[in-house]
Amino acid sequence: MSPRKDVRTAVTTLSGLALAVAALVSVTSAAGESPASAATAPPVVAAAPIVSLALATPTAAPTERPATVSRAADRTAARKPARTPVRTQKAAAPKTAAPKPRPARVIRIAGTATSADMQQKLDACNGPIQVNWAAHTTEIAQHNYCGGAWFDKVSAGQLITVEGGSIAGTYVVNGNRRYVGKGASASSLDGLGSLVLQTCVGSRMVLVGLSPA
Repeated sequence: MSPRKDVRTAVTTLSGLALAVAALVSVTSAAGESPASAATAPPVVAAAPIVSLALATPTAAPTERPATVSRAADRTAARKPARTPVRTQKAAAPKTAAPKPRPARVIRIAGTATSADMQQKLDACNGPIQVNWAAHTTEIAQHNYCGGAWFDKVSAGQLITVEGGSIAGTYVVNGNRRYVGKGASASSLDGLGSLVLQTCVGSRMVLVGLSPA
């Protein structure tokens, strides 16, 4: 016989012996058991499957990171404090008092004249002369070298008080002033005011207008 057939025969023989032994053991066990023990045998309870519970690992809450400020910003904030707006009040302009009018100059009329005798009375240097013109403004005339030089020095707003004659009253220098040549027409008096002061200034004459104050 070949080796392979020997192995097969041995395996078959062993298998048959194993089956016979198993049958014998089964019969012996069944014959030895008593009815009581068979009746009271506890039922076989299937073991409950073991379930493993995996506990969830607690997750830590995210840690808030403090806001980071650049060092340069910190230094800038330290150097530059917040500016508080300052309200400035404009100082009230000082009230300037109205200029006081200069003291009134007084003219005392020394006489009256017309175009016919005006020159003679002026040359007498007795004082200011009221000269009445038929169709022109009345004037008060006086040579500058006889005391009438100040006629050219009055300023607008200055008061002039006239005493005597038919034109007595208080007047104000109205700012109208005109320079004309000597021997100019009497029409040069018109349009300057209700009364005119007249005197010589060098080679010319000055005419100063007055209005009732």
